[in-house]
Amino acid sequence: MSNKYHFAIPRKYRIKKGLENYPVIIRKWQGDNFNLGIDIMKLGKFSIRIYDLEKTICDSIRYRNEIGLNTLKEVLTTYFQSKQRNIRKLTEYAEKLHVFKILKEYSGMII
Repeated sequence: MSNKYHFAIPRKYRIKKGLENYPVIIRKWQGDNFNLGIDIMKLGKFSIRIYDLEKTICDSIRYRNEIGLNTLKEVLTTYFQSKQRNIRKLTEYAEKLHVFKILKEYSGMII
């Protein structure tokens, strides 16, 4: 797995120079790709926006070539064994994010 922090920002935002020296990967998204699956998590006095499990699974499928197929297989296996899984939501997100066909293919190998 990557030892980098991944951040999603709206496509219209600009990034200042200087992040090259930090373990950060910035992904620019627009529309549903950015807003879908956002949860608010409280950390002490702070609230941060994170993506829910199903959106994270869809992002893993989208970036399967970067994270590696072994990692994707592990992610999907863990998800399908989890009691927190929501297959209906995962299917809905995968269709909206255009990764449903790939999800169906890979999940068929695991289940």
